[in-house]
Amino acid sequence: MRIGVITHPLHLNYGGILQAYALQRVLQDMGHDVVYINWMPYKYELPSLKVYFRRFLWKLKYLGKRDIDVFFDFDFRYNQAYKKINKFSNKNIRIFPIDSFEQLREDNFDVIVVGSDQIWRPIYISNIEDVYLQFAKDWDIKRIAYAASFGVDDWSEYSDEQTAVCSDLAKRFDAISVREDSGVELCRNHLGVDAQHVLDPTMLVDVKHYMRHINGCKKRYPNSMCLAYILDEADDKSQVLHTIAKQCGYNIQQWENIDTPSMKKPTVEEWLKGFHDAEFVFTDSFHGCVFSIIFNNPFIAFGNKDRGMARFNSLLKMFSLEELLITSVDQFTPELVDRAIARFSDDSIQRRLNELRKSSYDFLQKALA
Repeated sequence: MRIGVITHPLHLNYGGILQAYALQRVLQDMGHDVVYINWMPYKYELPSLKVYFRRFLWKLKYLGKRDIDVFFDFDFRYNQAYKKINKFSNKNIRIFPIDSFEQLREDNFDVIVVGSDQIWRPIYISNIEDVYLQFAKDWDIKRIAYAASFGVDDWSEYSDEQTAVCSDLAKRFDAISVREDSGVELCRNHLGVDAQHVLDPTMLVDVKHYMRHINGCKKRYPNSMCLAYILDEADDKSQVLHTIAKQCGYNIQQWENIDTPSMKKPTVEEWLKGFHDAEFVFTDSFHGCVFSIIFNNPFIAFGNKDRGMARFNSLLKMFSLEELLITSVDQFTPELVDRAIARFSDDSIQRRLNELRKSSYDFLQKALA
């Protein structure tokens, strides 16, 4: 069947890129003709003088409060980083670019799959009805949601009007699955539909698929490495990181945040290799936890409340790893590092991953039958 996949646009988001790659890879291996619908393609453009000046004033406002260089050209550096990272997408993801959903036609696809990532979270998607397929409301196609995520465990981000419209659209889906266990209840209580709890698409793909991209990577990481994948830097996270490194004698490898002036971002292949080569991972990223599990790395997660805690709670609960999640430096103890290492000392995590992978794969197969 001809399948179009709708998820978040591809930008500087490693987890977002890899979940799009993984879902497409799995559907292709099932024998389908699959494309990723890039509905807001990034354009290499510098801002107008007016926009640049407005951003300059914003930087001045936070001067001294955040680690911001008021003079560096964010857009130029962003373009360079995006071009570097986007090479993976161009090479490994079949992209169907559009400027708006209105450009799509009923005869383009037999199936549209929505998901994953926080695709059903209104604060990230301005026209939330679009990703419930409002533009295809009357089309004779199959509609599937795979691992769609609300990001949070409450319904406060939806207005009453959005709830009414999205509930009607959700009932038109042939099958719905969600990435968090709390999403099952949100679907039942607010959309009036049943949903199945499944794995993030990145976990559907066997590690051998990622190794194909790592094997040709020339990047060399330090021995005995503690990989720090931190999206939102903070003093308390730095304190925990250096305590872990000192306790175990690890060398720290930390990638730069998007807002740093040099913006030296790794390629997707280098990013994957970092998890492969790490002996320990410290992260505040959902996909940082995901790829630690995929590569069987002991890790500690520092929960990111602003970006959504439901994702962390649900994922770690699936693997009985809840104790590895902290939300403040006060919850960290040296013993937690030892427990994390012990949990990954055998193949129990990988056995659990294989069990969940099978049930998630079965959902997709049944939905597409």
